[in-house]
Amino acid sequence: METPPILQSKKFLASALAALISFLGIREGFTSEQIALVVGPLMGFVAMQGVADIGKERAKVEATQPKPLGDFKFPDPAAPQPTEEA
Repeated sequence: METPPILQSKKFLASALAALISFLGIREGFTSEQIALVVGPLMGFVAMQGVADIGKERAKVEATQPKPLGDFKFPDPAAPQPTEEA
């Protein structure tokens, strides 16, 4: 049986862990400040993983787009053309 992709996600696992810690912390009588000291970094990790995913998608899109021509300039048809000397 294959593992669903969401269970392989670092963001999902960190979010689930943060929810579990919050639930258990409240149940055990910890203050919200104490819980936030543990859950805050986990949520920061989730946010940074989201930023990294955006960067990966941008790189994929840029890799499929044609490269610009850069400094290439088309010749001016009105300019005098060099002649071949025999």
